[in-house]
Amino acid sequence: MSTDNLLVLSTGFLCAARGNMIFMDETNKRLRQARKAAGFKSAMAAAKRFGWPISTYASHENGQTSPVPRDETRKYARAFKVAETFLLGIGDQVNERQSKTGTHAKNLVGEASNLEFDLPTTVPEIDIRAGASYVGGYNQEENIIDEGGNSVLRDSIRANWGIPAPFLRNELHIRPGRAHILPVRGDSMMDALFDGDRAIVDLDDCDISQGGIFALLDDNQGLIIKQVEIVRGSKGSKIRCTSRNQSYSPFELVLAEPVRIVGRIAGKITRL
Repeated sequence: MSTDNLLVLSTGFLCAARGNMIFMDETNKRLRQARKAAGFKSAMAAAKRFGWPISTYASHENGQTSPVPRDETRKYARAFKVAETFLLGIGDQVNERQSKTGTHAKNLVGEASNLEFDLPTTVPEIDIRAGASYVGGYNQEENIIDEGGNSVLRDSIRANWGIPAPFLRNELHIRPGRAHILPVRGDSMMDALFDGDRAIVDLDDCDISQGGIFALLDDNQGLIIKQVEIVRGSKGSKIRCTSRNQSYSPFELVLAEPVRIVGRIAGKITRL
């Protein structure tokens, strides 16, 4: 029998052959399970989201690198919010979730999880008037570190919102602890964001190569929200900032201090 298209399934292993055999052990299989459970439809989507080399991550999922290196399982466990012991194949418990009575219930592979019992993640709402001080600033003695390890000005936090971690992770693809909320002021972004809305910022996504709506610091060290795209063919890192309201003229900035991309607007909280 030719092995060119052989596909063999066995307990804990997947072997696929076209010339060379590729073996997928338990860590490869469970990494794929964890990625899907975290809401990523493909290995490429997960790799792009977390800034991992696509070919490296794919090799860890498909068994080209088997088993998954131990230092990598720690990274993936943190990213996908699962227990590292699950990725290592030590047990079936993916993670723990909070029950109504305060006791922890196991979330086992193949069983429905009680998402309604997930404790909310604290997401700070930032006063946009804080300007450059919001993302590191100049008065370091005035800065504090929030729950996500982000440096913010002490007086810039207006409120703390409790948002369920599964919503951040699965719907907005934001890691808990890597989101901020910005109040929207004015009508410059209307039809996308309206005065009084709260914009949810993904602090990990600063990739403007495909354009989108971003929060950024402008050349006056002000924190603004604009449609951002790269100016093609320009020298240096020039960007064009456009309002959705045509009454406001677009303008260009160069990505050099103090101009800085803060993060992509991944969602909003609005009123009816």
